[in-house]
Amino acid sequence: MKRPWWVPSRPKFLVHVHPLADHYRTLFRQGLQRDAPDLLKTLPARVWKQRWVVHCQPAGSGEAALRYLSRYVFKTSTSPSAQRAGK
Repeated sequence: MKRPWWVPSRPKFLVHVHPLADHYRTLFRQGLQRDAPDLLKTLPARVWKQRWVVHCQPAGSGEAALRYLSRYVFKTSTSPSAQRAGK
């Protein structure tokens, strides 16, 4: 499912939905491996081989999304635990 080349998105989207779905599936599986390995073992292998569907829609110009994300990134990067990790 992984593609070694860039898949262009539609003009109003940052990332094409197929690579986004593949990335989300990978992150979800990694999260299960880390937090619930017993649950991961109960899932059939075909779950990880089939194409997942993600809902994606434009966020206007993206300014509101960027403002929201910038606050989140700032808070997490300046948190005490992030500062301790940077020592």
